[in-house]
Amino acid sequence: MYTKEQLRRLLIPLMFEQVLNALMRSVDTIMVTNIGSTAISAVSLVDSLNILIINIFAAMATGGAIICAQHLGSDQKTRPIKP
Repeated sequence: MYTKEQLRRLLIPLMFEQVLNALMRSVDTIMVTNIGSTAISAVSLVDSLNILIINIFAAMATGGAIICAQHLGSDQKTRPIKP
């Protein structure tokens, strides 16, 4: 279906995004290490909530993309999308 080169072109930005996410979490923790363990715990808690919210929005975007792809793939553009 897809060639290895096409998959590689899709995979590289995803890997880069994950590296940046991990780096950002590490930098957040490093910035508050001098304050104390309570601050480190607070930053970790907020990061966990932030990741949860981002994953929820990503899941909704993926679902919307699937619905749009099915509608466009059905080749019936005159019928409205039913929720």
